[in-house]
Amino acid sequence: MENVLHLLAPIKSVTLGEWLGFIGELLVALVIYWELKANREAEFLKAAFEKEEYVKREPLYRLFFNYTAGSWRERGDKLAEDLFQENNLDLKIMCGEQLWRLDSLGHVTRPNILRRIVPQIFWRQESASFFPHSILFFWVMLRRHVILRRAMTGPWWAHNFLRYTTECTEYILRSKVPSVTLYDPDRVRKADIVFSRNELRKIKRELRSILKNKWCDE
Repeated sequence: MENVLHLLAPIKSVTLGEWLGFIGELLVALVIYWELKANREAEFLKAAFEKEEYVKREPLYRLFFNYTAGSWRERGDKLAEDLFQENNLDLKIMCGEQLWRLDSLGHVTRPNILRRIVPQIFWRQESASFFPHSILFFWVMLRRHVILRRAMTGPWWAHNFLRYTTECTEYILRSKVPSVTLYDPDRVRKADIVFSRNELRKIKRELRSILKNKWCDE
């Protein structure tokens, strides 16, 4: 006990002014940290959602809607089959590149130390507010492909993308919108897919289950 009191002696001698100075410097350091973090996230968001990337993803949307299967999950299953075909190398490379970009975005927006300590009610994932439906729809199309690749490679494959997609889905649900719509690029056909809040909750639960269980194969 005496040793503990001896170690605390220097702290007891610190004046109020010195404590206030320390707290002030700590707050300045936190502001600088948040500014750097925000700038880093902004750069990755810009890279993921710039016009050129939308153009690259356009063939994937058209292929997804060209399948005659009924549900979005069945369309995703068909897309996963096609991605493993040798004659679809360009499509596979494009999907891999887009997944890498979004996984990188998930990496830079991952929870920090403060966010693990502070209760969730006091923070909101600002980056998830930036086109969250686009992240969700990319998961909808590549769901089966990602599941298969994780089973083949390991639980680290697209892990950050899955976590970030979960946060985007939660953000959409918090916004209280009744539904979100994945629009068919062919506006004559208009085979749009509407995701109700109930469907969004199912997607969120599945994403959490995949992340929790590490391995996921169907």
